[in-house]
Amino acid sequence: MNVGDRVVVDGMYTGTVKYVGKVGAKQGPSVGIELDTPNGDNNGMRAGRAYFKCSSRHGVFREAHQIKKYCPSEYNQTNIIDTRMLPVVEELHNQHDKRAIELLEENMQIQRMLEELQKENGELKQALEREKRKVSGLERTVKLLEPIPETKFAQAPFNTSFNEVVFSDTDERTPQAIILDLVKEIRAKIETETHLFTSQ
Repeated sequence: MNVGDRVVVDGMYTGTVKYVGKVGAKQGPSVGIELDTPNGDNNGMRAGRAYFKCSSRHGVFREAHQIKKYCPSEYNQTNIIDTRMLPVVEELHNQHDKRAIELLEENMQIQRMLEELQKENGELKQALEREKRKVSGLERTVKLLEPIPETKFAQAPFNTSFNEVVFSDTDERTPQAIILDLVKEIRAKIETETHLFTSQ
């Protein structure tokens, strides 16, 4: 509040700020106001000291939180609050509070969604890392199997002895080829999941 401001005192009476500062031994600043009507309790003096000058019963002292800025639309011609406007003012305040609560709830909901997305992204990253480790393990297995020849045991009758089994080149896949195909499939799966993950 500043000297010269138009204010409302006790929610009813209008007046003009005449003094802002310390009054007596009271802690914190006080506001001296000259009321427009004789509804005060002093003339600007307190405990024998004059803080401002006004007519008798036109002066009051209040703390800053006890007064508010004057809004002409809320008051009638007598400068006393128009009681007909009270429901409207209260409704406006309620609407403001309701909207503030709605915004707070929306913000909390968005925050929860972000936390869930972060958790889901973390789980996807861990899953991708596990798949990558599986591929690395399969690649090491393939390297260990590299010395295995590309031939395999030919299918022999049930009663054929081991010495009679011969090696032959066939079109069937070898164990090494099967593992290589499996590695390719896993790699393709990881690339697809990575693309989906990064595109979010």
